[in-house]
Amino acid sequence: ATSALRGEDERERVLAVAFRLLDRTAIRIGSPGYLRRYGSRGLTTLRWADVTWRDTTITLSFRGKMNLIHTIEFDDEDLIAWIVSHPAHPPRAFVLRYRDGSRRRAIGPADVNAFLAEAAGEPFTAKDFRTLHGTIVAATELARIGPRDTDSARRRAVSAAMRATAAALGNTPAVARSGYVDPRVLDLYDDGIVVDTGRRVEPQLGELLA
Repeated sequence: ATSALRGEDERERVLAVAFRLLDRTAIRIGSPGYLRRYGSRGLTTLRWADVTWRDTTITLSFRGKMNLIHTIEFDDEDLIAWIVSHPAHPPRAFVLRYRDGSRRRAIGPADVNAFLAEAAGEPFTAKDFRTLHGTIVAATELARIGPRDTDSARRRAVSAAMRATAAALGNTPAVARSGYVDPRVLDLYDDGIVVDTGRRVEPQLGELLA
């Protein structure tokens, strides 16, 4: 995705931007239909008005699902370079657009999911990205708390991990647990197994859940 972000094909660059935004923020993919029906935005319906930047810091601020205002801030020099390469940013225009002849076309959810599947070499969607991020957040929080000896202490730890996951993904703890955390992480915690927060969490999860 990084090489595509710096490539010559504009559509590929925009898809790489979508990939990078998902990886950095794990926001919902969104759709024009959902925007029309509910007024909520996601990755594919972000407008330039929802994006601000300074130095290497990007801030996304938009109305998402359940009418919640999401504010996400992160550093990314490559994305900043892509942003400033545009001569103008019409505030109401979608961010993820590319030039096709004399027209500009928007990237949709199907385009993003197809790009993700190609990059992964197997079926993979924006929902899978959110689940991966949610699972990493939950596993990290459980490791920070550490194993507990009693059922009640473990339940409190899991509740704290679900609150942290919900905050990261912009939903509720119940939704986080039911849809965005691999339940095997919770089973491992019940057995006293947590990741090492001094190492990258994703590869460890791959080993533990294999």
